[in-house]
Amino acid sequence: MAEVWKVLTTSADRVKNLYQGLERDCRQFVEHNFPRPHVEPPGDGEPGKPDVVLVNPSGGQEQYHAEDGWSAVGGSKPSTTSGSGDLA
Repeated sequence: MAEVWKVLTTSADRVKNLYQGLERDCRQFVEHNFPRPHVEPPGDGEPGKPDVVLVNPSGGQEQYHAEDGWSAVGGSKPSTTSGSGDLA
């Protein structure tokens, strides 16, 4: 059985599972629906936190930007397929 990946909102007041499934399907969902980072407003010189993330089965989180590709969130390690852009 394949491992389940999740696309979540991370705002403290509205954590919600937007999508779940195979890795390639979740990445495609984010790339098509959230091509730019969605961030909570920054405060006191701190950058905003992404509010839409891809969560792998190990709990690692990644965010997507159309120009920069996939990157880890909060020091988590990107998955081995992140940044490839190839969903075939």
